Amino acid sequence: MRDYRYIDAYLDELQNDIYAQPVDQQHKNQTKEIFYKWIAHYAQIRHIKNALDVCCGQGTAFEFFKEFNIEYTGITLGEDYIYCKNTLQENVKDWDMHILNFPDASFDLIFARHVLEHSPMPLLALMEWYRVSRQYLIVVTPHCDNVIQGGKNHYYMLNPIQWKVLFERSKWQVIKEDYTDPSEFRFMLTKL
Repeated sequence: MRDYRYIDAYLDELQNDIYAQPVDQQHKNQTKEIFYKWIAHYAQIRHIKNALDVCCGQGTAFEFFKEFNIEYTGITLGEDYIYCKNTLQENVKDWDMHILNFPDASFDLIFARHVLEHSPMPLLALMEWYRVSRQYLIVVTPHCDNVIQGGKNHYYMLNPIQWKVLFERSKWQVIKEDYTDPSEFRFMLTKL
């Protein structure tokens, strides 16, 4: 029998590492680029109707989902959740990325920009996202060579090969990858 009380205690301890992520122009521009390069095409061709924005921060991607008429659900924690509820007044939940209270295959697209490096359990997060996804996942992580200052909860700064091992193990298949931005790695994945 598994006893998860220690994991719960560890996760409670890590709550202290969470910090707010206000919208800034660099992140907004990078998010916009991803939407126009990848999501716009797939939204029309593949009929992406709804999306889960994992660790949505203060809603950087919200306006882009709305622009493409994609039903939006965000999850985030702490101050960012309070900000989203007061400002966006959209479907944003105060939930952990590892345990999603959604039925299987709830979303056409999972969007996770600058999220997995914050997970103490990235493989388990990817498996949970696989469960709630119908088809697609976009993962964007900081470049592993970046020096993170003030990012005390950047637990996993992996290179693309290491990320792809986790993707494969969690049954995701890479269909697009982009390394043109020197500050981040971008992956679009589909379910096997």
